[in-house]
Amino acid sequence: MVHVSAEVIISCSPDDAWKLVGDVANIADWVPQIEHSELYGDHRTVRFVDGAVLQERILNRDDETRSYHYEVLDSPFGFTSLTGSTEVHADPAGCKVIWSADITPDELGPQIQPMYAAVLDALRERLTS
Repeated sequence: MVHVSAEVIISCSPDDAWKLVGDVANIADWVPQIEHSELYGDHRTVRFVDGAVLQERILNRDDETRSYHYEVLDSPFGFTSLTGSTEVHADPAGCKVIWSADITPDELGPQIQPMYAAVLDALRERLTS
């Protein structure tokens, strides 16, 4: 298992960032590679712009800590397992958003980390424009 993580400082309030990031049903609203997402109970279905579909379970979501954790149940991307989290923290410059995951097999980590970083850069652009 390999751990990957990306973070970004955004000049907006943590609550404003959490309104977008913490809406687990609508991850497609802030991840450009995702075309559509739906949530049924704790089960999230994500359809990417290339047509790939990912099935996830939301393990927990906490407004007080501004965080949620999820696991991938079914993926066309070759994961044996992926358990991830998204967090929003206060920062003197506004807020810090962290997206991380534990991934098996290890070889997928170098592919996932740059994607997380690019998504967080796009999130910063969206929240500061």
